Order: sequence, then C-alpha cells, then structure tokens
Amino acid sequence: MLYEKKEIYQYIFLLIITSMVIFNGGNNNFYIQFNFIIVSVFFLIIIRQKNYLANLKNIILKNRSAFIFYSLFLGFLVFQTIPIPIEWLNVFSPEKYEILNKLEFNGKFHSISLNPIGSYFSLLNYLTLFLYLIIFKTLFYKKKKYI
Repeated sequence: MLYEKKEIYQYIFLLIITSMVIFNGGNNNFYIQFNFIIVSVFFLIIIRQKNYLANLKNIILKNRSAFIFYSLFLGFLVFQTIPIPIEWLNVFSPEKYEILNKLEFNGKFHSISLNPIGSYFSLLNYLTLFLYLIIFKTLFYKKKKYI
C-alpha cells in the first residue's frame, strides 16, 4: 500500500512540474503566486507521511551547510524587501538614499530594493525552487525506510 502511495505522489509531482512549466512561462506574478501555493500545499501533504518526514529530516541533516547558505540567501532577499528607516539606507544603500533625497521623499521607511515587489516575487520563485528540490529528493529516494 505504501509503494502505491509513493507512486501516486510521484505522478502528481511530475504533473505539477509539467503544469507549472507551462503556466510559468510568462513569469507573471499571478502564476508565481499560484505556483508557490500549489507546491507548498503538496509539500505539506507529503510531509504528513511518517516516512517522508523522516527522509526530509535525513536530507536536512546531511546537507546542513547548503541549507544554512540558502537560508542566508533567502534572508538577504527578505532584508531587501522589508522597509527600514531612511537613515539606515545611508549605510546599506547610499545610492538609494541619494535618489530618495533628490526626489524629496517624505516617508520615514523604505526598502533597500529599487523594486520591492519584484524582489518579493523573486523570493517566492526561489522558495518554490527550493521546495521542488526538497520534494524531489524526498519522493525519489532509493532506501525504503529511514525509521
């Protein structure tokens, strides 16, 4: 019975990849969000299974340094999109600070990114790619059990 579920999950995953490649071809923000939601829901369904959760833990333990570097990269993307005080922009992004001064910007907070919405959707794209890789490594493993 477990092997049949595994096969079904694999086929659903391959169907998701195929449909997302077709729909994400235009790189539209709506499709990026839709892609992220579908993959996240599938990931949550997968890790509810005991064997897949154990396999996921094993993958994380074996690739700890890669996860740390990827988390730092995602943290950098989040840091670019969150609003910070204008005075801090002088330290983190002097060019952006000068642009805002020339435009006589009256707000107290602004993000480092020149295009915060684009940075947000690139963050979603990178998270989706990460989930694809994790799901792939979790579904297509060779050992039967990790427990």
